[in-house]
Amino acid sequence: MAFTLRRFLPRLPLQTVLVIPFAIQVIAVSGVVGFFSFKNGERAIENLATQLLDEVGDHITDRIAGFLLDATELVDQNQDILASNLLAVDNLQAWSSYLWYKGQGYDFVSNLVVANPQGQLIGSGTLVNREGTLTQVIGFSSVESNYNIEAHTSLDRALAGTKPDLVAPSTDPRLRPFYQVGINSTSPRWTAIHPGFDAAQSPNWVLALTQPLFGNNSPDPIAVSAIFLRLSHISTFLQSLEIGKSGQVLIVEQSGELVASSLDEDLFTRTSGSTDGSPNGSPNGSPNGSMERITAQQSQDAITQAIAPILASQPHNQVQNLQVDLNQQPYYLRLIPFQDPKGLDWLIVIAVPESDFMAEIHRNTRITWAVSLVALGGGDRPGHGQRPLDHPAHPAG
Repeated sequence: MAFTLRRFLPRLPLQTVLVIPFAIQVIAVSGVVGFFSFKNGERAIENLATQLLDEVGDHITDRIAGFLLDATELVDQNQDILASNLLAVDNLQAWSSYLWYKGQGYDFVSNLVVANPQGQLIGSGTLVNREGTLTQVIGFSSVESNYNIEAHTSLDRALAGTKPDLVAPSTDPRLRPFYQVGINSTSPRWTAIHPGFDAAQSPNWVLALTQPLFGNNSPDPIAVSAIFLRLSHISTFLQSLEIGKSGQVLIVEQSGELVASSLDEDLFTRTSGSTDGSPNGSPNGSPNGSMERITAQQSQDAITQAIAPILASQPHNQVQNLQVDLNQQPYYLRLIPFQDPKGLDWLIVIAVPESDFMAEIHRNTRITWAVSLVALGGGDRPGHGQRPLDHPAHPAG
């Protein structure tokens, strides 16, 4: 018995038989084109993501470096004033006018202070109330005031020696971290992050750059100057950035504790109760209770929590670009160490979800398949007046 294909296939119209190979060819070509288009798109997206992370990272590091440089220049000027014999450190009240005007125009400065071995402290800065309003003050403390800071909201009132506008509970400045670090140093150093002077009014974490002040003929410091920087200023800057559609930035210390975040969340926890009644007398002191910083693992944000174990397993001394899954989503991650010779050792973390970049690829893929279906539909459309050969038309007549 002769083998024929027709015995095993239903009786098909010739047009269908001719169209099937064409349809297979269209589907195959479309699949190949779509596959390579998708792969090329992936590579383009990776390049785009790397470029975005590079640009954002450079912008952040430049801004923070500038922020810290401004602080360094401000505190360095105090040594210049002392070296020029314009002011002395045995009676710090004489520094009032200088510090008042020096502290203006810098919203990131919490306080600019000078303290001497006699326990005197003079400082100018801005207080933040619970509504976020800034008020500039000049304050002075000494053993005579039981180290309470007597502050004025007007320089004229301070110089006139009138009754202070407010009195802030405090402690001997010589026991504070900034003084302890400065008096035992030969160059400017950063202190540990701690609550600010006005932490009782508004949760306010600060980083202090402390500068030992030297006399013209003294090898040892004769006083200490320090500038206190609000870390909320860095978070505010990070929150102003557009990082893809839904990217985020963290800055963490080697311990994993959060320094700043582009997310609007508290970077601390506060317990009820009273400590020593000093916002800055001890590292965690606050009249309203103890404030403790949180780590990335303790964040309320799921992505920040997912980043924490990755940071623990990666070196912090080199720039890295990683592709990881965070909370069951693919992410592009960039780790940037930020260090300086004065003691800072931070890690900047930029995280952007892959989905921020993949939308265009998926759109192009859908277009490719739509065009293929249109081409396939057009090829399968029967022509006008055609009849299948299996059913020949009867002759007229």
